[in-house]
Formats: sequence, C-alpha cells, structure tokens
Amino acid sequence: MAANEEQLLRQFQASASHDALRELLIAHQDRIYNACFQVLGRPEDAEDAAQESLLKLAEGARFARDADAFRGWIYRVSFRVAIDHWRRREATRHRESRSAMNRPVTPPFDDRERLALFEAMDGLDDRDRALLLDHYFEKVPLSDLGERRGVSAVAIWKRIDRAREKLKRALLGAGFVVASARVGEALEASVPAAAPAALVGEAILGKILAGGLAVGATKSSMIPIAVVTLVLLFGISTSGYVLLRSRKPVRPAPATSTVGASAPKASEERMVAPEDARPAVADAIPAAPQNEMLERLRRYRAWHVEWKAFGRTLDSIAPDEVRKRVDEKSNEGRMILEGARKMIFKDSRTFLDFIRDPANEELCEMLIGHALDRLRIREGQIATLEMQDFSELPAALADGIIGLLKTGTPGQKAPLLRYLLFVKGVSEAFKDQFAVLIHDSDPRVQIGAIAALSQKAPLPLPFLEPVRSVYESSTNPAVRRTALEAISRTDTEEVQRWMVSRIERGIDPDLVRSLAQASLASLQAMGGSADDRTLDRHAAALAAAANVRLDGGDGHMWVVLAALNLPANRAIPVLETVVRSSIPNGGFAKAVSTVLDKIRTQGAPPKSLMYEFRSLLSSGK
Repeated sequence: MAANEEQLLRQFQASASHDALRELLIAHQDRIYNACFQVLGRPEDAEDAAQESLLKLAEGARFARDADAFRGWIYRVSFRVAIDHWRRREATRHRESRSAMNRPVTPPFDDRERLALFEAMDGLDDRDRALLLDHYFEKVPLSDLGERRGVSAVAIWKRIDRAREKLKRALLGAGFVVASARVGEALEASVPAAAPAALVGEAILGKILAGGLAVGATKSSMIPIAVVTLVLLFGISTSGYVLLRSRKPVRPAPATSTVGASAPKASEERMVAPEDARPAVADAIPAAPQNEMLERLRRYRAWHVEWKAFGRTLDSIAPDEVRKRVDEKSNEGRMILEGARKMIFKDSRTFLDFIRDPANEELCEMLIGHALDRLRIREGQIATLEMQDFSELPAALADGIIGLLKTGTPGQKAPLLRYLLFVKGVSEAFKDQFAVLIHDSDPRVQIGAIAALSQKAPLPLPFLEPVRSVYESSTNPAVRRTALEAISRTDTEEVQRWMVSRIERGIDPDLVRSLAQASLASLQAMGGSADDRTLDRHAAALAAAANVRLDGGDGHMWVVLAALNLPANRAIPVLETVVRSSIPNGGFAKAVSTVLDKIRTQGAPPKSLMYEFRSLLSSGK
C-alpha cells in the first residue's frame, strides 16, 4: 500500500490531472474519514469534516516530500479539522446524546476526556501522531509498520510507547488525572470506520478544481501552474469585493476562490453586506504599488529586529525612563506603517501573504495592530483606539482574516482577535469562529476570542453558556478572569444568581469584584428607573458579596460603590456588612463608616457620597 501511495503521489505531482486527483483522494479517503470519525463519533459529522479535509488534500500533495510525510500531513489536517468541528458543535450546544453517536464500542473516556486526548494527539509531532493513528485507528500491525519504516516491530512498539507517555503527560498537565492512566485503553477501543462510497464524488473534485488546485500540466498550462503554485505557497484568499466608503459606487471585482480552504458553510458564504447595501468607491483610496507596501513591511521587519535588541537594554535604563523609551521605540514602528491601512484595503493580498509567512509570525504580535488599528490622535500623541465598522473591510481582507482564525497559528490568531475587539458589526461567521476559539488550547487565543465575542458589552445569550463553561473548566487565571468579566457584564437574574451561589459556597472569592462591578454598571445604566424587585435583587447580591471576608481592598471597594447607587434603606445593610467583613479600624473600614454615618444621621443620599468615599480612600484618612 505504501508503494502504491508513493506512486499516486508522484503521479499527481507530475500531472495534477483530474484523474490523478481522483485516484489520490480515493486512496486516502478511508484514512481521512476514519481519523475524523474517531474524534467526532457521528458518521454525518465525520463525513462533513472528512470532506473539508479532502478539499485541502491537493494543497499538501503538491509539495509533499514523500508518501510518509504526506500521510503525517493528512493526519494533522484531518485531526485539526475534526477538533474544530467538535468545538463548533460544543459552542452551539447542538450535540445529541451519547446513545445517538453510533460509536461501534463504548469508549472508556467521557466527551471532555476524549477531546483532551485528541488535543494532546494534535500536539504530537507528525511522526508520533501517524504511528498512533496507523496502529490504533487503522489497526496496522506492528510488523507492517516496521517494514514500512525499515525498522523492527520492537522498535515500532518502543516509539508507540514513548508517544503514549507523551499523551499521558499532556493529560496530566491538563488536569485529567484518571484519563491519563487509561490512554492505552482508550486508544485500543478505537474501531476503524470506512468512508462512505459517495465521499469522493464530482462535487468534491469540482470544488478543488474550481479553486485552481489541480491543473493539467501541459506545455500550454505551465504559466497557470506556476501561478497556482505561488498561490498555494501563501494560501491567499482573493474572493469578494473591495468595499470602501464613498459616494461613487463601482462594481465589485470577480470573486476568486480561497485556495486550500474548505467550502464555506451557509453562514460563511457572504461575510459582508450585499453590494446594493454597501457603496464602494475605488477613488476613496489612492492606488498604491504593491512593491511600496512590501517595502514598508520589509522595513518594519528590520525595525522589529531593532525592537527585540532594544528590549534587552531596558534593564540598564532608569525605571522612570522605561515607559517613555518604550513608547518612543514603538512609535517608530507605527510610523513606518503610517498610511499602510489604506494600502492594505486596496491590496489585501500582499499583506495577507506577508503575515501568513511562517518567517514573519513573530512580527504579527505588533504588526497587525500597527497596520490595521485606527487611532484617535490628539496633539500629536496617541490617545485611544477607535472602533471600526466591519462593513468598511474589503471582503478579501475579511476572508483572509477568518481563514487565519481557522487555520493559523496562535501567534497569528491572538493579535488578529485583539484587532477585531475594535471592529463592530462583524458577520455571524466571525462570531461562530470566536465561539470555536474560546475552546482553543492556547490561552492567548482563548482570551482574545472571549474579548472579541463580548467587546466589553453584555455577552450575546447564545454564547453565555459556552463562556461560562470555559470559566469553570480553565486552569489559566487570565482566561478565567477574562471569561468572568464577560459573564458579569450580562446582568440577568440567572447570571447574578449563579455568581451569588458560587460566592456563598466559597467557591471563588474573585467573583466579588466582578459581581459588584456588574451591579454598579447595571444600576448606573438604569438610573432611577429600576423597580423594587430589581433593587432588592441587587441589594441581596451585594450583601452576599460584602459578606465574604476580603479585608477591604479592591473587591469590597466596588461593592461600596455599587451600594451607593441604591436607595438608603437598601444601601445601609450592604455597607454595614462591608464594615463587619473588613479589618477593624483599618483605613477602608473607616472610610465606609464615615459615609454610612452620613446616610444614617444626616439623611445624605447615598449616590451623593460616591466622590467623598473615593477621596477618603485615596487620602487614607
């Protein structure tokens, strides 16, 4: 079989013909479907993921070194596609019961443990992952694996055993102690699944051919093949319209399929508004030669080398000078890209090529913000980031961004998500992808996805439960804090009750601050329009938060500020509880006692004492 796979691969690389592509797809369809089925468990889901993986197959085949390398690449792509499908299924909460999953045997892991196992396998190198999948998923005997790799069966078993130990350590590190001891049992429980007969059909071939991934290698087609090869190297999306604000509409450019990307789902087919709803003008942005943008980007890359060297000198700079020097150096990089945003909107392809290049991944952390952020400038100084409207983004740029959010590295995804935090009105396809990425294995991506999903506003209700699940399951403090902030801004009775319950059970004292901030924001937004039931609910929640012994500090400060937005009869019990929970005679307790006394004895409206309370705290009296 290995020799046949090698022959088919070389045949496709030589001709890239329709027939060669079909043979290559058929040769690998069972392997791809089986990998997806083991992750997803349901035939219909596995078929969707397998078709998405097959669409990428020609991309990897064209540049594969040999059949073994290509097999490892196939496993990696299929695994990641299947895991993305799993996360999407979790995020939308449309999963069926375990009994409906049509799994041939009952696996020893529950759903969360299985996902953790597969994510750990995704983290292995291609050789280790391929060995495990060949042996356990496809049930290839050790002797055959050894023959394929030119070593003994004993040597293969030792490699497999080392790979399993890596999985155990990964599961232990993720907190799955019991599951880590049952890795072998879970892998052995896998039963191979054959792909449906109709998996590789004319529809799949048509989509790949439409994307330019297979072109007959005749003499007359050598130029198209060279072009396709360059496109494949960078994975460029050129579909859609260039959409920019102006008075003079122009017709959109013809769409070109995203090379190497999966077929769009219904929600992703149009990520931008239809042409008649979004005027566009070519002369709104002056044309810029591609080489000018490329030159800017290359200069930025050279500046970034200086930036890294500069960072190593900060220890020798006086502390009061560090912030100033860092700002000055950062502004140098920003100035190199001054005006680049307009160029990128005019020619998104060049920019996307640059950030997709693995050699430039390290630059993305700063480059994406420097290039795409819109800044409000006051007196020559950077003041704040301005919100942008999604409708302003050219479709080619939007398509390229969402493609990177699906298949890019954490170093690309995280800065893109930070940029999107300041883009309002994103399409549903973007929101769906944010919901997938909140379950990402990289904390930076999780934080960015949660922040982009909420945009410092109440979470959309469909995403509330997935974010709450991340908060409860994550062991990363920054991820938990970001998730909690997003949850707390959703001021519903159910959310408040959940937070109070966890506080009262002593599960998480950090909830005190978030609950109080959410209550403060809600009360201020309602002004004097809140009814008695709502005021009682907030008073009870703040009393529960005040009852947690924090010895004053930041959490109880927010409790007091929120309580001062209640009527006196509801504010007084909360403030009394804060005093009892604080250090006796401490500065914080004295400040609370002062405002409490003025409410009781002078009849001062609680809200009028907010400024005084802050002054007492800052003065320490």
